[in-house]
Amino acid sequence: MILPFAVLDMAGVGLVLYLIKQNSAYRERVIVDRDHVVIRHVEKNNRRVWRFPVHWTQIRLDPPIYRWYLPRLLLGSRGKWVEIGQCLNQEERESLAGAIQAEIARQCSTTTLMSEQKP
Repeated sequence: MILPFAVLDMAGVGLVLYLIKQNSAYRERVIVDRDHVVIRHVEKNNRRVWRFPVHWTQIRLDPPIYRWYLPRLLLGSRGKWVEIGQCLNQEERESLAGAIQAEIARQCSTTTLMSEQKP
């Protein structure tokens, strides 16, 4: 007699989790390839894409304005900056900045090596 109510309860929890996921869709994706750094930002029904040349892209971790704020993680080039990782804590922002910087360096060195190998 308890099993049907347990199944109904689990279905209700699953439905609530699905609705929360659909209504709070916040995603950021940073893609680093040979030519560009692409930032794709999705927030509910708002989708934005930024594209920067990989060789000119810079990463900044700006100090906070107030001490209770977190530092801002910015990616940009030629005076155009985009804040990423707004939902991350300070340690995660620093880690993400290092990972993106390492990938940019790797892509730049790969591109340089490939251009040197061409006759």
